[in-house]
Amino acid sequence: MSGTSAEHAVLVQVGDDDRRRHIAKPDGSLRCPEQQCPEGQVGYAPHCEYPLCLDGTAGIPPNCQKLCPPGTVLEGDTCKCPPGTTGTSPNCEPHADPKSILKKVVITPKFRKITAGKKVKLRIKIRAEVGLAPRQFRIKLRSSNHQVKVPKSVVIRLTAPTGRTATGSKVIRVKAKRKARRKAKITASNDTLKAHSTIKVKPTCVKKKSRKAGNKLCGKTSHL
Repeated sequence: MSGTSAEHAVLVQVGDDDRRRHIAKPDGSLRCPEQQCPEGQVGYAPHCEYPLCLDGTAGIPPNCQKLCPPGTVLEGDTCKCPPGTTGTSPNCEPHADPKSILKKVVITPKFRKITAGKKVKLRIKIRAEVGLAPRQFRIKLRSSNHQVKVPKSVVIRLTAPTGRTATGSKVIRVKAKRKARRKAKITASNDTLKAHSTIKVKPTCVKKKSRKAGNKLCGKTSHL
């Protein structure tokens, strides 16, 4: 064998050995330790690659996340329509009216007694259909008796919504002056929504001197 042929035979043998070092055994095991890829990569050195997530997902295994269609958001493992839209992914549409809509105003209790010069508490409750905004509503208050005082208005914030509905409430103080008499109708309103509560005022007991000296009577009492 000439020198050139011998050199070629050596190169072919070396090349075959080098290729075999890049290929696993038929059973899938490594031919030599040098074929081991670094942790987190797959394949056989030096042809190591990072694993890929399945179609429809993104990231690096095992941290693959589901890809959602444009205009949707991922909640857990489900693609949903974002706040302010309606429908089912991927068919999301903006709300016809993105604003929160007040649906009901209530005053409790409906009837209450109060002594002139004293205060009582009433609770204003609201219920609204939730949208993007607002998260609070101003409720106007009015008393039919100018001797029975209420705040001009109160602002009630909505609590965490349950589905499409949210509620809120606030306590107000009603004060009857010492000269207050009869009844007062308390009205809570917001645009066309109204609620009413009736306050019956009990006058204070005022002692008056009777015609007979030394006798003191209370209120409208005119007998001994």
